[in-house]
Amino acid sequence: MKRMKNDKLLRAWGLLLLLSTISTGVAVMIDRGEIPEILGVPEAAGVTGVTGGMGATGLINVAAGVVILGLALIKGRIILSRYLGLDATRFWRHGFNLGLTIYTLVLLVLYLAPFGGAFHTR
Repeated sequence: MKRMKNDKLLRAWGLLLLLSTISTGVAVMIDRGEIPEILGVPEAAGVTGVTGGMGATGLINVAAGVVILGLALIKGRIILSRYLGLDATRFWRHGFNLGLTIYTLVLLVLYLAPFGGAFHTR
């Protein structure tokens, strides 16, 4: 029984390591401006009516930030369920997941608020 618990923790640790590597990679690529290059988006690819003058590069960077926040939510859920043992109790797991999800949605709204005008079509 103890071996199974250690296996679950080891898998959770490996998954956390993978997700952290992905989010770090995305953040580094944003900082270096590599994501638009990888996707083949030219710098001046923004259509003003659709992106509000932000450009495709800006939208890609905003999307990358949303991806990083989503990965943080997944990592938080893994930590709560595996390391704190909430996978053993459905009630507490759902409660903590709901609280964490609401918190992440609030952070998402705050993150996207400065870009609000860029997403309106005219």
